[in-house]
This record gives sequence, C-alpha cells and structure tokens, in this order.
Amino acid sequence: IFSSWHDSRNLAETAWLTKQISPWEIYEITGFHNYSIQTINRLRWLVVNEPEVLKKAYRYLMTQDFLVNRLSGEFTTEVTMASTTTALDAANKQWSEKLLGIVGVDKNIFPEISESGTRIGSVTAEASELSGIPKGTPVATGGHDCEIGTLGAGVTDPETFVDITGTWEMIIAILNEFTPTRPLFDSGIDWELHCLPN
Repeated sequence: IFSSWHDSRNLAETAWLTKQISPWEIYEITGFHNYSIQTINRLRWLVVNEPEVLKKAYRYLMTQDFLVNRLSGEFTTEVTMASTTTALDAANKQWSEKLLGIVGVDKNIFPEISESGTRIGSVTAEASELSGIPKGTPVATGGHDCEIGTLGAGVTDPETFVDITGTWEMIIAILNEFTPTRPLFDSGIDWELHCLPN
C-alpha cells in the first residue's frame, strides 16, 4: 500500500490519538506534534479500516527503505526517516512501544533502525537484472531530504541555521541532544534526528 503525504483519510484517527495521549506527551517521546501526515496516524487508520492488511503485513517500510529492500533484499529503516513517523522514541532511537501500543500496532512490523550512510548489503542478481545496476554494488541508507540537504550544504555546527524552501519551509538548527521543552512545543518547533550520528 502506498500513500501520499497529503492523503487526509486519517483525520479522525489523528483526533482520536490526541484523546488517548496528550499532544505534549507525544512530543516528549517523538519530538513531533500530532500531524495527520505522520505514519502513526496512517497505521491507526489501517487498524480501524483495513485490519487484515496489517495482519498480513511483514514489514512497514518508508519509500527509501522499500528501495533498499528491492535492491539488496535487506530490511532497515534509516534513523532520520524513522524520526518522521511519530512512532520513534527519539531519545533512545527505538520504536516507541507506548505509542504503537496505543494505536494497536506491533513494533515488530518495523525493521531495525540504521544510521544514515550505513551499508546494508549489495545489489542482488535479480535487482541487477531488473535495474541494470551491477550485481554486488553496495547499497547504503540515505536520509530525510532536509537533513541530507543540510549536510550537503556543509552545515554541521549549531551556530548556522539552514532555511530550506520547497513543499514546506524548514528553518533547521543542528543540536547535539534531543531536549523537547514546553516552550519549543508551544512554539510549534518539531525535532528530527540528523543524518550525522548524535
């Protein structure tokens, strides 16, 4: 099942989640406000509307994870993408059993979490035949566009901010620790893990 980020079918599930756990507690765990576009609310929609799909599912993959799997046969979710799901305990870089338990999804549907740039495997013979990429070519994780763009711009210090304008406008500050505070929450600031470890 593929879903566009602007698919609004899960608005009821987004409101439902806010009744199960406070938006502030979601933020403390994940660094994100409770947006309908986040994976956690898409999963809840599946629980409510397509429970058989989840029962049959082996793994839930983000798009880049799907591509890594098709090329190498391996399953992983890269940390910056995992941090956009509102299903990640950002401080511990682990899937949040609490949040996934609330929405009724087993955390094992997600693959292991890897750091950006981790070699996951190599292009398989089948993937090579289908894609034209030579068999044995290394397959590595990428990262979320904003974090990769920030790194590509050469910004790795906390004194330089990056303004990325596209589908969204993001003003990005790089910090060395995850410290969600009430003033940041009240100001609408969200957190994502970076493609540089720590």
